[in-house]
Amino acid sequence: MKKIFQFFAILFVAASSLTSCTSDSTNATSPVLLKKLQANVMGADELYLFSYNGTKLNKVSYQISMGSVTNGYSKFIYSGNQISVVKDYENNVNTYNTYFMYNAEGQLIEVSKVQSGVDHVEKTFFTYNADNTVDSEDYTGTADSQGYLTYTEKFYFENNKLIRKDYSYGSGGSQINYTYDTANHPLKNVTGIDAITLYVNSFEGSKSIALGLKGMSNNIIKEVWNPGTPASEEVNFESTYNDENYPVSLYTTPDSPGPYNYQYEYNQ
Repeated sequence: MKKIFQFFAILFVAASSLTSCTSDSTNATSPVLLKKLQANVMGADELYLFSYNGTKLNKVSYQISMGSVTNGYSKFIYSGNQISVVKDYENNVNTYNTYFMYNAEGQLIEVSKVQSGVDHVEKTFFTYNADNTVDSEDYTGTADSQGYLTYTEKFYFENNKLIRKDYSYGSGGSQINYTYDTANHPLKNVTGIDAITLYVNSFEGSKSIALGLKGMSNNIIKEVWNPGTPASEEVNFESTYNDENYPVSLYTTPDSPGPYNYQYEYNQ
């Protein structure tokens, strides 16, 4: 079941910054902010509505229709300019609370996803390496102990963009490579988003976001997934843009898996 913290992956799998600074707006007095995202993903109709306090995310509401209708929302809580907690609700019931921890440089180092009403916690730890890669380890367990290693990941960056991710679990694994356009990302001006891009692009975090929002400074145009066996799978996207170079539509090409179609509306 999709959760709205899922909203992030909507935003695209790729992150482009390892700092917590908000990107400059194209308009100093009135920054461009995403207000509405409509998507059709493999036959499911999805609607996401974004509300803000200034440039800080306040709430992302969603409705997903595929046979039955699921309604929910995510509430965002900040500490200064950093996102500290995301509270997920489905049909007005709190389902998950996700907590973010940062180091003194503003880099994300730990994420704890706590399931409401159940003694189940998933923690993801990030380690920053001298070669500009980042390693992550994901553990699950109870509130007292998370001793089961579920998977590991390695993130590769070039020019502050995530270009490759290696994913390993047990005896299996896969590699994903990303290519981007040069346009503005729909969430470019949202405070604190760039600091959590590692989690957004992790296996656990990407389950909580719609594919249409992958990427954090630019937008994804190609994703190549290589699971080893079977053969690799390539997904290509095309976009249309407004006068300020933000995408207003994103859709898969006819020769790609899907279909995935996204429509974006902004505050201006």
